[in-house]
Amino acid sequence: MKVLLHIHSSASFDSRSKPVEIAAEALRLGVQAVAVTDHDTMAGSLALAGIAPKLQCIPGAEYKTDCGDIIGLFLTREITERRAEDVVAAIRSQGGVAILPHPWHSHRRVEDLARMVDAVEVWNSRCSGEENDRALALAQSIGAPQVAGSDAHFVSEMGNAVMELDCEGPLTPDKLLGASRRWSVQTGRRSLLFWSQAIKAFKQRRAS
Repeated sequence: MKVLLHIHSSASFDSRSKPVEIAAEALRLGVQAVAVTDHDTMAGSLALAGIAPKLQCIPGAEYKTDCGDIIGLFLTREITERRAEDVVAAIRSQGGVAILPHPWHSHRRVEDLARMVDAVEVWNSRCSGEENDRALALAQSIGAPQVAGSDAHFVSEMGNAVMELDCEGPLTPDKLLGASRRWSVQTGRRSLLFWSQAIKAFKQRRAS
C-alpha cells in the first residue's frame, strides 16, 4: 500500500493547504493512507478524516518538545506534554507510533531521541542531502525502523515522498514499523521554504 506521511494542513501555522485539497491530491497520487501531522494539533488530521472516506486518515500531529519536534501517529487524543520523554510516553500510551522527523534539523540530543522513538525519518524532502544522509546513518547505526516524509506544507509537495509498504490495508502501527518498504522521493523546491515562513509571519500578524 502507498502511504503519505508528514503532511501539513492549514491547521499548521506555516501552511494554507486545505484538507479537501490534500484529499484530492492524495487520491490523484493513488495512495491509500495519509498522515496529516500539523504543528501541535490533531485538527488537520481529524478534518481530513471527516471529508475523505476513501482514504485511511491516520490521526496524528507534530509536537514541539524541549528537544525538537516529535511526530505522533495513530493518536486518540491531543498531547499536552512538552518534555520529549513525556511526549513519547504519551504517544505510546495511546497505542501510537513516535517518529523522529528531520533529526538533524532543529533538534538536540539527537541520538538519545532516536533511541527513544519508534522510527526515524531518514528522508525529508525539505532537508538537505547531507541532513538526510546523516539521518539514514543514524537509523542504521541503532537499527531503527526508517520512514520517509515529504514534510509538505503545500499540496504540490505531497508527492515528494511516497512510501510503499508490502502489506494490505488498513495500515496499523505494526505494519508501519514492520512491513518491508521502499519509497519514491525527490528534494523539494527551496523557494517553498521561504513561502512557508511568509505564511507563518502572516498568520502571526493576524493572531496578534
